[in-house]
Amino acid sequence: MKKTVILFFCMLVTFSVYSKIMDSRHIELQAKQAGSEALRSVIPVSALLERNVILLNFLNSPENVTVTVMDAEGNEILAEVYSSPQSVKLHEIKASGVYKLEVVYGDVCLYGDFVIE
Repeated sequence: MKKTVILFFCMLVTFSVYSKIMDSRHIELQAKQAGSEALRSVIPVSALLERNVILLNFLNSPENVTVTVMDAEGNEILAEVYSSPQSVKLHEIKASGVYKLEVVYGDVCLYGDFVIE
């Protein structure tokens, strides 16, 4: 029993330290296809917010990708077009607030909300 308690405590400390070291958050993306919600088990793009920088990784290399960041009022903060990207690092967003990320290619639209503190 004593070994189990010590093992549990060590795991708890390890997870706590690891979570404080990591300074990135996953942006949950949802898919829309041709104007309607698309139910997908795998989203072909992963998005991370690392400090105030957005990192995008693509499972496939879509031909033309438009990435847009909008503030809570719908004002466009950033819009970039990429050709066959594997990964994208967006410019730093300096103001705190609630934002919306939109990734569009072909008839697929991926979007997700995130907060910068």
